[in-house]
Amino acid sequence: LPSQLAAAAVFIARRTVGRNSWSPTLLRYAMYCEEEIAPVARALLAEKAATSPELRAVNKKYTSSRYGGVANTVLVCDF
Repeated sequence: LPSQLAAAAVFIARRTVGRNSWSPTLLRYAMYCEEEIAPVARALLAEKAATSPELRAVNKKYTSSRYGGVANTVLVCDF
């Protein structure tokens, strides 16, 4: 579901910046618990790791300093 994908992106982003990965507020508004979102987040990170040739342009774009080099951010799947 798109809402699970969005929740997984929030989950990954919060873990990346060192915040609590899932808060009671997120649980209330997203209506997903951390246990439901973690597998989706793992799958999302696995897809990012398997960069296909079609997405190289996107990866190159977000590696530039103009976009803060966010494509170079190491995302650890430790959940």
